[in-house]
Amino acid sequence: MPNQIEISVQIEQPELTAQVSAPSVESSIPVLIVTDAVGNVTIIGFNEVFNQVAESGDTVNLPAAVIELEGGTNINLDPGQSYEVLKARVLNPNGTLLLKLGPDEFYQLQNSTVTGANGNYSETIEPGQSLDLPNSRVLLEGGTIITKLDPGEDWTVLKARILNPNGTLLLKLGPDEFYQLQNSQLNDSAGNPLLTIAPGATAIAPDGLITNSENTNLGTVRSGQLRILSDISLTQVNGSVSAIPALKNATCQWYSITIRNSQGINVSSISSYPAGGIHTLPELRSGIAYSRIVPTQYTSYTPGDIGWCIQNGRYDWADIDYPLYTQRLDLTSAAEWFYQLRFNNAFGNKFRFTNAAGVQAPDGRLNFASGTYIIDHLTGFAFWSDSIGAQSSFAAAMIAARDSTQSGFTDWMPLTREIFQSAIIANTTFINTQSPFKVAASQNMWFGETVENSTANAWRLTTGGQSTSVGAKTLSGIHMFICRIHYK
Repeated sequence: MPNQIEISVQIEQPELTAQVSAPSVESSIPVLIVTDAVGNVTIIGFNEVFNQVAESGDTVNLPAAVIELEGGTNINLDPGQSYEVLKARVLNPNGTLLLKLGPDEFYQLQNSTVTGANGNYSETIEPGQSLDLPNSRVLLEGGTIITKLDPGEDWTVLKARILNPNGTLLLKLGPDEFYQLQNSQLNDSAGNPLLTIAPGATAIAPDGLITNSENTNLGTVRSGQLRILSDISLTQVNGSVSAIPALKNATCQWYSITIRNSQGINVSSISSYPAGGIHTLPELRSGIAYSRIVPTQYTSYTPGDIGWCIQNGRYDWADIDYPLYTQRLDLTSAAEWFYQLRFNNAFGNKFRFTNAAGVQAPDGRLNFASGTYIIDHLTGFAFWSDSIGAQSSFAAAMIAARDSTQSGFTDWMPLTREIFQSAIIANTTFINTQSPFKVAASQNMWFGETVENSTANAWRLTTGGQSTSVGAKTLSGIHMFICRIHYK
């Protein structure tokens, strides 16, 4: 029973006295009993849910206490009856206790996540939701589905089989095993390898080559093809032609042969000369004799000058034993006599000056483009059309001429006065269109010759090629032109 508590309350009108006492009926529900002056009693529940007035002497039946659950289910208690609030229990579907909850505690239900063993599948399920698991699929590398498996179902992986095109089994491979495809080898009937064929590739059998005993190519024959060799034609002395089947032995007659040169002169005669026999002709050197220029200075004063070139073989040429003719100018051509030859040059034309292909200058004379290799078919010399640059001294100019590699040649020489004068018309002003050399009006150029009685000086061409003079070898800014013996 709860302890009694006395409370005095002063009220102006009407004057009331109130006391709190234990209810007459034993109950665990605490109440407040208020008695007014006339004896009426008011019973008030502490939570004010219950409120009832009774007159003095009346019997009050206290109502049963009601415990309401959230779902609407009620638990009724008789007065004085106690109710122990139990903790709520959260269970798994199989009855396993997860946790207990006290009054006003709550548990937030969580979503479930279904994942595959290798992590490739994941699905979230809300509480109470059902999930149909998808079938597993077995795929080939190309994406083809082999089969579908229910969850938990097993599938036996079969070994891969490698077959020949005719269906013959080569071998079996387990999962993750591999087989390296091999190249195929194509041989001829004698077992000699012809070619290698990669897997899946298409091979073209090479053609057979037909040659004679001298390795002359007589034609080809495709693989599997029948080829009939043509007959051999044999022309007799009288001009009649006989056909000899290929690979058949034939007997040739013996003939007398006379050998002449291009001018009709007999150089050898052979009697009873067998067909297929070998006859060695006497060694002859027949060609064009050129109007060679004899140098006037043989002494070398610095490396690369004309004396050095003579001593090191750059000025050498071989004499013609049996020349067809000695080349000379065609003096019958009044206007072009300086540029026309009497006989054909090595290119079969009568141009004195040509480029390396035997072509004359566009003006028919000497106006070649810069960077041209120019051949003089009268003297046998060749010239480079452009200066190899201004030099710091005479010695530097000689070295530059010696080391030049224009047009791929390595036997260049400096010009001499004699070589220079052979390429220009005498008593004329030296300008670009009258010589092989591209010289500006303000340029001077060295010759490869030292002044004999004053070796500190050398010969040079001055004022754009209009005159020759002597200059100190230490002079700088003077250009250098080069030449070489083209016909050796």
